[in-house]
Amino acid sequence: MQSLSHSYAMKSNPEISSVTQDALVLAFIRNRLNVIGTSMYLLENVGESDPFSRQKYINKIKYELEIIRKSINE
Repeated sequence: MQSLSHSYAMKSNPEISSVTQDALVLAFIRNRLNVIGTSMYLLENVGESDPFSRQKYINKIKYELEIIRKSINE
């Protein structure tokens, strides 16, 4: 998966249209949000008796948010 900053760096490439560049950025964000949404769903539906799974989903959400933050700040 390309980073958001890589997608922005492609703007200097005249062979790639701005529409394509924007689509790449949106695809990156959409993919990250889909992972977060799925993890939220699984977190909501895991039983209280399974703290390991709950923590796994919480960690995945934190990880995806960090990817987005780092990509935006690069």
